[in-house]
Amino acid sequence: MELNVNKIPKARWFRIIPIILVANLVQWIDKSVISFALPGGMMKDLGMTASMSGLLGTVFSIGYLFLQIPGGNLAAKGKSKKLLGATMFGWTVVLYLLGSCNTSTEALIYRFLLGFCEGAIMPALITIVANWFPNEERGRATAALLASASISQIVAGPMSATILVGHSWRYLFHFAAAISLVLLILWMLFLVERPVDAKWLSEEERDYLLTKLEAEKINKKTTEKAPLLEILKDKNLWKLCCIYLFSSLGTLGLAFWMPTIIKSITKTGMTQTGWLSVIPNIAVLIGVLSIGAISDKTQKRRLFAGMCPIMFSGFLLLAMILQGSPWVSFGILCFACLFLQGTGTNIMVMLPRLMSPEKAGSARGILNMASNAGGLIAPLAIGYIQDSTGNMQLSWYLIFGFCVIGLLISLTLPKQLNEPATK
Repeated sequence: MELNVNKIPKARWFRIIPIILVANLVQWIDKSVISFALPGGMMKDLGMTASMSGLLGTVFSIGYLFLQIPGGNLAAKGKSKKLLGATMFGWTVVLYLLGSCNTSTEALIYRFLLGFCEGAIMPALITIVANWFPNEERGRATAALLASASISQIVAGPMSATILVGHSWRYLFHFAAAISLVLLILWMLFLVERPVDAKWLSEEERDYLLTKLEAEKINKKTTEKAPLLEILKDKNLWKLCCIYLFSSLGTLGLAFWMPTIIKSITKTGMTQTGWLSVIPNIAVLIGVLSIGAISDKTQKRRLFAGMCPIMFSGFLLLAMILQGSPWVSFGILCFACLFLQGTGTNIMVMLPRLMSPEKAGSARGILNMASNAGGLIAPLAIGYIQDSTGNMQLSWYLIFGFCVIGLLISLTLPKQLNEPATK
């Protein structure tokens, strides 16, 4: 007898999604307030050029790499709660220190440490999603997680603009540290890593989840131990890494320089820039939720993973070309942002289709390392091009070219990734 999924209780959506959404939202606020602090007085006070400012993004991404694989591996073993509790405390302290720095060297050190502390969070959160949501729901659940990044920017823009009106840029970091402390308390109180450990879960929902998730372990020949060397031999993993890297050159480059780009396009002050930044991030939110839902319905994971970077980078390049018409350029920028997070949503959902849960834990860390390599390269490269040419347009030509390569690579992924997991 076929189970009626619509009658299964949905407590997991109300108990798991909110806490991981808030965790990702706060960590995005924490790492992105610097984008408002830099044009809001930090560059001037610390004597920074655009290249030096971009280096702050690069050193963050270098620090971010260190805990990617350990974070995914520990999450796969059910240790996300304690790991992220410790790192949340660490980045709370670092944020306060970042708001108290007096030299660019200190800022670089603290940005590296912030990246180090935040490095474990995404592999752990994606693993928690995989632990709680079957394939038919995983696109929407992952989209909700990634949407929190957009929500964070919707919050961060007006928050930063309001603080900068009457206070120094230093207050941005101190306020972000206070928010992180609240997150740490909520995380330790409410996070449950697996359905089997959730006392509030009904027997019906628990049995449904455990049955569905067990059935999805398609790689039966894999043992519980998954050596890293064995994972690194997987050709499809490297294809996903390339697609994610090329996409992230644009997404993380734009995330770091968004306030500066908006201020340059619209010729407005920091207060107006902070509020205007809400609009493209609303577009990102609409896009990631829509793409997640459509991807779940059509199961065309491979198609969306390859096409979204082309759409995003192409329209963003057009916006840069049309800067002579400020509001037309800004409108196209907002439209481009509809496709900003589509790749990440589908990349992470495809992974459990390609390997066992034991391998997927470390593989998520590797994928996030590839993504954050984009964050390592893009902010510094865009800043250097800005200093060398006087504008950022060349950057987006290059990023569009890489996204074309990513699309071609996506076409070589297994055809099963464009089909339902079960028929």
